[in-house]
Amino acid sequence: ITQDSKHALKTARNQLMTGARMIVLGFFTIFYSMLRNIAFNILSPLFTHNVEKVDKQDDRAAAHLFS
Repeated sequence: ITQDSKHALKTARNQLMTGARMIVLGFFTIFYSMLRNIAFNILSPLFTHNVEKVDKQDDRAAAHLFS
């Protein structure tokens, strides 16, 4: 149970960054290695600081990850 959508995004993002093997979103799975590969691509909309050394309370970074 989550309090609001921002809290849900942060919770999902933090769970993925904790060392979990994968996270399931509906019918799709996301692996940490997928996020890392996307973030280190030159044309990526993600920043590397959104994947490594993350600020766990950053609402905008969590929204970036799932948009």
